[in-house]
Amino acid sequence: MTHLRLDSAGSTYLLDLSGNGLPRAAYWGSRLDEEASPAALACCHRPPVFQAGLDTPYHLNLFPELGTGFKGRPALIGEKKRKNWASLFCINTVKHEKNAVKIILTDTLAALELVLDIRLDPETDLLCRRSTLKNLSPDPYNLHYCAAAAIEIPAFCRELLSFHGCWTGEFLTQRSDFSTGMALFENRTGRTSHEVFPGLIAGTAGFSENCGTVFGTHLAWSGNSSFFAEVVPDGSRQIQMGELLTPGEMVLETGQTYTTPWVYAAFSHTGLNGLSHKFHSFLRRSILPETIRSKKRPVVFNSWEAVYFAHDLDQLKEMASKASSLGFERFVLDDGWFHGRDDDSRALGDWQTDPEKYPRGLGPLIDHVKENGMDFGLWVEPEMVNPDSMLYRQHPDWVMGLAGFHHITGRNQLVLNLCRNEVADYLFDRLNDLLSSHDIDYLKWDMNRILTLAGHMGFPAFHQQTRALYGLIDRVKTAHPRVEIETCASGGARIDFEILKRTDRFWTSDSNDPFRRQVIQKGASLFFPPEAAGSHIGPAVCHTSGRVTDLKFRALTSFFNHFGAEFNLLELHSDQEEELAGFIELHKKYRDLLHRGKSVRLDLCDALRNGYGTVADDQTLALFCIVQMDIPAQTSDRTVRFSHLAPDGLYRVRLLRPVDPSIHSKLSFPEKWMKGFTLPGRVLMESGLSVFMPWPGTGVLFELKQVNPI
Repeated sequence: MTHLRLDSAGSTYLLDLSGNGLPRAAYWGSRLDEEASPAALACCHRPPVFQAGLDTPYHLNLFPELGTGFKGRPALIGEKKRKNWASLFCINTVKHEKNAVKIILTDTLAALELVLDIRLDPETDLLCRRSTLKNLSPDPYNLHYCAAAAIEIPAFCRELLSFHGCWTGEFLTQRSDFSTGMALFENRTGRTSHEVFPGLIAGTAGFSENCGTVFGTHLAWSGNSSFFAEVVPDGSRQIQMGELLTPGEMVLETGQTYTTPWVYAAFSHTGLNGLSHKFHSFLRRSILPETIRSKKRPVVFNSWEAVYFAHDLDQLKEMASKASSLGFERFVLDDGWFHGRDDDSRALGDWQTDPEKYPRGLGPLIDHVKENGMDFGLWVEPEMVNPDSMLYRQHPDWVMGLAGFHHITGRNQLVLNLCRNEVADYLFDRLNDLLSSHDIDYLKWDMNRILTLAGHMGFPAFHQQTRALYGLIDRVKTAHPRVEIETCASGGARIDFEILKRTDRFWTSDSNDPFRRQVIQKGASLFFPPEAAGSHIGPAVCHTSGRVTDLKFRALTSFFNHFGAEFNLLELHSDQEEELAGFIELHKKYRDLLHRGKSVRLDLCDALRNGYGTVADDQTLALFCIVQMDIPAQTSDRTVRFSHLAPDGLYRVRLLRPVDPSIHSKLSFPEKWMKGFTLPGRVLMESGLSVFMPWPGTGVLFELKQVNPI
């Protein structure tokens, strides 16, 4: 076998196995005809022999090695007693199924076995890659780095889009030149992180939402990561992704293996939207739990920014009644419900209901919530402990740390060592008791600090802690399969495809500031569909930014995602109640479209605007939101071109209520905009509409409905 081909609905992945060493990807792109010649494809990309270069030219393969003379960063870094620091693998066995292949390779000199696991999702075209390394020798192998995947990027990709951020500022994007050297990204926080989301996108110069060829990659791992985009000195380009291992963390004894996280990758010839559609479709089909795929996402009320730690049972019951009357479907009791928890400095880890706040336990509140027709959810933070807690006083040895070093607290808390069986058992028992004793539908699983000096028995244990977390969540899910779990880590610090295999949504950010959220949610939407992204209407005064915003703008910002609110509903006056109830009713009306349709972002003329929407798969219905983020530089620069409509379809376009009065009064024919007008899809996409919005923090919601479905 010299060539091996994987096909999906819209793509082909062709492997060249003609050499003795590692295979390479001879082609990855749009689906090829069956008559396409693999040998010709492989031959036309073979590198030449350069003057003053090696006599045997090197072509980037699936796992670049030092032993081949590769001049870039290799996919494997490790050694045995300062020897075997370079690898040279040869193919041993190839196991091929319809859309998957396992290539087993052996390095006889280093006594190592490498398994490359490659899958091409038949429906969504997503490429899935991971690696497994096994030590076959009697000497331990000190593994420093093993790439989950090395992906060759075409030379015509000249720009990179990467992610950075901070608490309340996740998923911020930046563009950079992809022409020389290496762009390296490393995360050492012990979780996916606010700062370095493990995703990279490379594309043609000037790629946009709807234009350009782009390649996107994501490392599905909730711990430390290391990934980079590199232009090798010969001009070839690669993206490598893998786990960042602390020195001494991964030592493979005889017969032991290390399996990397999965890397998920996709390409698009229709810009970022095309890339997102593949990632979203794959998540919906293969990653997200059945609860998301089969159930409507309930509208959520969360108590955090309504009461914080000041829990009063009568007030909470009254708030639950109000939430139900406004249309909320899930009531989540956040931090502050357990014994002694009056602020964030104490009691974390004890998980016993506070007898002063809840004399008869949580039962009366849960019963009241259920009687009002809502699900009940509860906040927990199992992985953490306060030094001022009964648990820590009884078991100070249960925290992660390193002998001789002072325990560093974060948000007044330390990290419990889940690598210890007794710790994992204790946490499971507490959670199991809560879920078995109460009618709880949902857990908001929080994690409010990074891992520092994450030691277990003196050894670094970042990897082991992450695996232990997965094990604990899986154990809870197995015991209570109907209970949904939200992944929250000071907002968006633990969001990735692997954690989403075992959770039902993520909390995108601790910031409910709609201006900030617009940017955060736009970045997150590149990889994640809206129904998995928790987004809430916060108070008029945002507690993380101090910014004062209008209810309409806050509601529009949350509307497309897993919709909810967290502010004191009892402080609303009647017209605000009517407005909020109206948004909830409108969200429910369009919820199937929002959470099952194709999410798109718009390329707008005005950079001070944000535009996004959802289009039904059959293109008969679409909803678009246009928001003004700042005062426009030019009053005439207001054209909005829609996207992903049927060009030959005829659409009735209308503004949905509620419309901001500042916009309504400025429209030339307000009644016409509200009643609707009809235009061809081609006109709406190519010429667009002139949409006037005078003030920052205002927005409009458009419904586009086909009147002649084709």
